Amino acid sequence: MSTECNRLHIGVFSPSVLIRVARRVGLLKEYDLSVEEVPVPSSPAQFAALLDGRLDAALTSPDNVLNHRFTGGAELPNGSFTGGGVMLNRASTTGALLPDEVLTGGTQLLDGTLAGATELPGASSAGGGEMLDGVSTSGPEQPDASFTGRGEVSDGSFIGRAGVPDGSFTGSPNHPHNPAIQADVRILSAVDRGLGLALYASPELSTSPPIMRPGLTLGVDVPNSGFAFAAYVLMETLGLSRTDYQVTALGSTPMRLDALLAGRCDITMLNAGNDLRAEDAGATRLAGVADHCGPYLGTVLATAGAPKPLVSALAKALIATTDLILSGEVNEVAEQETGLPKHLATRYVRHLTNPHEGLVRDGRVDPTAMHTVLALRRRYHPDDRLTAALDPSNGLITPHP
Repeated sequence: MSTECNRLHIGVFSPSVLIRVARRVGLLKEYDLSVEEVPVPSSPAQFAALLDGRLDAALTSPDNVLNHRFTGGAELPNGSFTGGGVMLNRASTTGALLPDEVLTGGTQLLDGTLAGATELPGASSAGGGEMLDGVSTSGPEQPDASFTGRGEVSDGSFIGRAGVPDGSFTGSPNHPHNPAIQADVRILSAVDRGLGLALYASPELSTSPPIMRPGLTLGVDVPNSGFAFAAYVLMETLGLSRTDYQVTALGSTPMRLDALLAGRCDITMLNAGNDLRAEDAGATRLAGVADHCGPYLGTVLATAGAPKPLVSALAKALIATTDLILSGEVNEVAEQETGLPKHLATRYVRHLTNPHEGLVRDGRVDPTAMHTVLALRRRYHPDDRLTAALDPSNGLITPHP
């Protein structure tokens, strides 16, 4: 039976359907694990907590791991959104507790600006950090996996296990054995390929075909992040260059969904069930990452340093859960754990099982998909420190057992 000694604290941006299903079908118990999902307000805060040991592992974007390992989370001195930007006690005003949110960190644009980014009303974006959901934890004590909002304070900032109050992150000293490594964070296993990640137009813009004109507002998590880089590519496929539209930092995927439906942005990137809610509300899918960016990796399980045995056990439990989902044996459970209405939950499970966008069966990192993630970052924010990032000698990916 799992004990407090076997409890893992996993940094997440939104509730993880994969962890929920693993708990429901008994795989966490089989591996003698107790898993607490710890919400984080930003990628810098997630990695600060990972590096100082408050988190045992993180479900995050591979772009985050690249950025922090080789640039130390460069130019992200403060990843906070303040002044009421955090949504308390729930993941989204749309009501769904959505799984495996992938939010990425990043750096400033080449000219040192936010490339026309506008600030959220009543919220600052000092240093370009993400505004996440402000949600709190789920674990065995909370079988419905609801998030309680623990850790938030009235001004919209975030405190607690998942990071420092303002979400700041200043990097860490160089790895003693490899000066190329700024922060010893590693990818332990691949989780998913993006779960339907695509560019969506607001209902107001959703004519047939949508009117793509200069002056539109693209909502992103932060302007220099993995999802933002993919969005810039997709905008180009629609005939718009980076100078043709404004970029607005809106934070997490559920927050961007709310902004899209409220008319605070014209276009944004959505996935992991948020895309389905958007379509249900009249938004139009414009272009998908899987269609235009090649093989892609959306979420990974990341650690600081060599993985602890319990984290390796979690990776195995999640891989076993993935096998069950891909086999179709636990469709009903998976649908229930999405937190979505039945007609959307069924479609979401199709996302999970899609060979091009869904779960990664064996947890192995596809080198081609990692090349896509790295190429996007280097295209929009070149950095010589990333040149040899995928060289096995630099240890980004923990060898698969």
